[in-house]
Amino acid sequence: MSYVGAIVGQCSSAIRIISLRRLVVVVLVLAAASAFLLNYLQPSRHGPFWEKYQEVRIGMKKSEVVELLGTPADCELTGSMGALYALIWHDGQQTICVQFSGEDDTSLGKIFLPRTSREEFWYRVERWRGELGI
Repeated sequence: MSYVGAIVGQCSSAIRIISLRRLVVVVLVLAAASAFLLNYLQPSRHGPFWEKYQEVRIGMKKSEVVELLGTPADCELTGSMGALYALIWHDGQQTICVQFSGEDDTSLGKIFLPRTSREEFWYRVERWRGELGI
């Protein structure tokens, strides 16, 4: 092989390495941009129904929650023998669900639906961790 051929071969190898590095950088930048867009540029929740949800606190009495949110649309028993129950409110496609203790009617938990994609991701991670016992 001539000297010129060896130089051309080395140059083409160097070009392939640079091209591969550029491809890796472009893929990483696109992945980071996608993660940013999915996590931080979601539409934020707002409106009176969301504001009322934010006012509900763990430990509130059922009467306080009903006074704040109005008459619930539905009630579901979630524990055995009525030990837990949930009251549900709807506003269009939005839902508030508050879980109460059957013994003293205090709120134990709350959820606002539909979940954002970030909330849905962490919900699935926690569910998966629970199934694996981690």
